[in-house]
Amino acid sequence: MTTRRSQRRSNNTTSNTTTNRRKYQNPDHSNKQDKKKADKGNKKKMTPKRFGWIVLNVIFVLFLVGTLAGGAIGTFVLGSALSDLPELNLDTIRSPQRTMVYDKDGNPVEYLSEDEYKAVKYEDIPDVVIDAFVAVEDARFFSHRGYDPKRMVGAVIGNFTSGDIVSGASTITQQLIQNTVIVERLYQDPTYTNSIKRKVQEIILAAELETKMSKEEIMESYLNTISFGRYSGIGTAAKRYFNKDISEITLAEAVILAGIPQNPAENNPYENIESANVRRNTVLDLMVRHGFISDQEANAARGIPISDLLAKDASEFLNTYYAYFTGVRQELSTIPALEGITDYNSGYKIYTNLDVDMQKYANDLLDNAEDLSYFPENDPDYNAAFAVVQTTTGKVPAIGGGRNINYTNEGTGGFNIGVNGGIEPGSSIKPVIDYALAVDQNHWSTAEEQKDQATTYTGGGSIYNYNQGGYSGSVTLKYAIAQSLNTTALQAYQSVGSEKITEYMKTLNFRYFDSYDAVEPNALGGSMQISPLELAGAYTVFGNDGKFIQPYFITKITDVNDNVIYEHQDNAQQVISPEAAYIMTKTLEYTAQTGTAARGNIGGMAVAAKTGTSSYSPEEREEFGISLYDEKDHWYVGYTPEYSLAAWSGYTKPYEAAANGKFGKNEYKYVSADIFQKFLTKYGTYGTSFNAPSGVVSATVMAGVFPAQVPPNGYNGETSTDYFFSDRKPVDIGSYNISIPAVNASINESSQTVIWSAPTPAYGEAPDSVKKAFGNIVYDVYVIDKSGKSTQVANGVSSTSFNYSAYKTYSSVEVVARFSNYSISSKATRVNLPAIEEETSEN
Repeated sequence: MTTRRSQRRSNNTTSNTTTNRRKYQNPDHSNKQDKKKADKGNKKKMTPKRFGWIVLNVIFVLFLVGTLAGGAIGTFVLGSALSDLPELNLDTIRSPQRTMVYDKDGNPVEYLSEDEYKAVKYEDIPDVVIDAFVAVEDARFFSHRGYDPKRMVGAVIGNFTSGDIVSGASTITQQLIQNTVIVERLYQDPTYTNSIKRKVQEIILAAELETKMSKEEIMESYLNTISFGRYSGIGTAAKRYFNKDISEITLAEAVILAGIPQNPAENNPYENIESANVRRNTVLDLMVRHGFISDQEANAARGIPISDLLAKDASEFLNTYYAYFTGVRQELSTIPALEGITDYNSGYKIYTNLDVDMQKYANDLLDNAEDLSYFPENDPDYNAAFAVVQTTTGKVPAIGGGRNINYTNEGTGGFNIGVNGGIEPGSSIKPVIDYALAVDQNHWSTAEEQKDQATTYTGGGSIYNYNQGGYSGSVTLKYAIAQSLNTTALQAYQSVGSEKITEYMKTLNFRYFDSYDAVEPNALGGSMQISPLELAGAYTVFGNDGKFIQPYFITKITDVNDNVIYEHQDNAQQVISPEAAYIMTKTLEYTAQTGTAARGNIGGMAVAAKTGTSSYSPEEREEFGISLYDEKDHWYVGYTPEYSLAAWSGYTKPYEAAANGKFGKNEYKYVSADIFQKFLTKYGTYGTSFNAPSGVVSATVMAGVFPAQVPPNGYNGETSTDYFFSDRKPVDIGSYNISIPAVNASINESSQTVIWSAPTPAYGEAPDSVKKAFGNIVYDVYVIDKSGKSTQVANGVSSTSFNYSAYKTYSSVEVVARFSNYSISSKATRVNLPAIEEETSEN
């Protein structure tokens, strides 16, 4: 590849950016060897004079730090840094070792880079690649001696104002030191991560390295060790992202590569093409600023869509564990001991919770999604994803990132949906955002009265239930959740308030949730953006006695010498009480048995679950002719005592799909339920149950009675088993002294009828719901013969009269009043029948 730098230099001879360029005259690729020789001639020994110059520069920076942060800090730190300086090992710098991932049983699975390491030589790297990295990472790389005092001073001042006096300002040489030398010290001392001492030692070692390696050698080692997301090293990245040898990389491709290392998880074009595009444009702007390319060249490169450049056959390089490894990489970026260390060639051993069999099944389940009920056939754009978390430990054994993952396909995108999501949760969020705190704060039972009635947002505006029909009035908590009522969900949210809910949601680490999201429309799902992994993690709270453990992939990391540099620590937080968690579990078990989530229930296994859908807007429904019964996203989220699983199905780009006449039909809601059922049927344990905490009691209560009442002996109305905080047990109905007076009866001989008036029961202080539960007054009628034998002739009739014409030979009639649903009855009222004269026969 040839460049046009000579032409640009001749046109920009007055530019002050030329001093930032490499120290050679001819920029053509063919003259790299001459450049290498020239730079090798510039290497200097670490003489006392030179070392003293380095120390003076370090002292200057430390003086500035000391001025800003406190007097004697600089002198102390410098002395400490020099007395404990790590040793340079050029073999480690030039020959990195790959990072291996291990499964839950400690078996090696795959290299984290997912690829054969492909080292490249400096002379094979195009100028445009070198220029892109120099522009974005270290503009004075070819002129400084390993560190950049000017940049350091600016970083110290800028970082001090933000409270971080040691970050930033790292040159390419310093980054190479970080990733190959400093990392060993980080393993031994986590506090070393963000210390001034570390920065000082980094500067000294970088200066020393520049006396032992040429600029070309440093650049070569740097590009061969840094992380490019799924891949390590510039050669491997060029092959896997563009299916090209490094020597064939163009400007448009070079700036994409140069943009990745700053944040490999975020700027990976296969996983987040939007962020990659923003970063690509930043690199182009910096290349223009430093005189490496013209505005016209930048605009031409900017005009090429990244998706057009990526290798179309990249999927063949993706292995079985890609979806899981995405989570591993993202978690690596959060571990303090590894801050600033982004390459995958340091010989780490990463031990994880990966269940290999589960992960393979997760891939198969999605890749063969047509076997799921109602999955649309021949529709490559319809997608599904899920995440699995151990309910009581937070361990992540498997991730369903998406179906038939091809990260150059914009239908599925370079996006691990299972981990990163960003999908509206619909009603699946209601147990988390609405009911969890309400149950905990108010000590609600599963039979707690919820009022399905006209309800408005605090600021005005009515809401309706899904069917927009009438209201059911008083219902139980478990019914409200099972039927996914919007009215009661909003009332529960309002009973707690946005401030507490915001705090709770942040505790559960929903990445995109902030105070803006704590608004009442989100009580019903709203526009929140959530991933399956986040939702599966939030539901574990209910199955784990109210404790939240952040879902995690990594259990331990060791270095190449098996020294432990990181080990996961239990981070369980008690976010709601065990009692509230159990009552939420019982409501969600009821939902899985009788409510909207019944589709995913598994016979013989304890399952608690909730469904959710997100809707198209009225404007979209009208524009694309979408039925009111068709929805954008479908969720099934549930858990067993062992696993929590959140499954989603829908179009990754729903609006583009709708414009093409494809949208989430109502029957597609069964896809996510089938994923849940199939996965846990295979891996769940039958015969398990959720254990009740000591602060919860169960009771059989009268159905539809509020507040909940224990029925008296002899009650034959409908009952249910419900669960209560022990300080709010249901009322024993025997305390109401309910009774029914005897009826007043008389005889109408002409009509041969016994007639009586309806009695008025005495209910005491029993609430109206108890009266309703007991039912109506009904009557039992008996006839008594002359011997005194009683025979029942009417049972539970509502009529207040009895025709005795068929029983004229009997001596009396008894009438007893009682409740239709309760055995309490009145005393018998007896009425004597008229005597009948015996007829005599004539001879």
